[in-house]
Amino acid sequence: MIKLKLLFVVFTILSFTGCNKGDDIELSSIEGTYIGSLESESLINKSSQVPNNEIIGEIKMKGNQLEFHCFGENIDVIMMLDYFEHYENIMVCLTGNDYSNLYGHGHGEGMMSGDGMNHMNSGSTDWTRHLDSAHNQDEHHFLSGFNMHNRTFNCTFQWNGNTVTFTGIKN
Repeated sequence: MIKLKLLFVVFTILSFTGCNKGDDIELSSIEGTYIGSLESESLINKSSQVPNNEIIGEIKMKGNQLEFHCFGENIDVIMMLDYFEHYENIMVCLTGNDYSNLYGHGHGEGMMSGDGMNHMNSGSTDWTRHLDSAHNQDEHHFLSGFNMHNRTFNCTFQWNGNTVTFTGIKN
C-alpha cells in the first residue's frame, strides 16, 4: 500500500512538472530582429501601406518589459511593451504615454465596476486577465503580439497622428 501511495505521488509530481514545462514560453526566443512593413488605417477606414521601404523591428528584454525599436527610412520609434502569455503565444500591450495616447486613459483608469472586458472565466490566461484589469469594456484592443509558431510579430501604435501596425517575421 505504501509503494502504491509513493508511486501515485511520484506520478502526480511528474505529470504536473511535465505539463508546466510544456506550457512555459521561452521569452528569449522572441528577442531579435523582425523584418517587415507598416500599415496605416486612413481616415476613411481603409488600410494602406505606409510609403517606407523595409521596416525593422528589434525586440529586447528590459527588466520585466520588452523594448520595441521600430525603424526604417522614415521612422524611428522606441516603445516599451508589457507582455502576457496567451496559450502558446505572447500578446503585448503598450505602456506609459504610448498606452495613454492610443487608448485615451492610463492602465485601468475609468474601468466600469471592475468588470473590464468580461474575459474572466475558468480558461483565462495572463492576456485575458490583462484585458479585464486594464481596458474599458467598450474599448477596442489591438491584438498585438508574437505568433510563436510562425515566428511573426505585430504591434499597433500611434505615429505621426495615425494608428499604424508593424508586421514582421523574425530574421
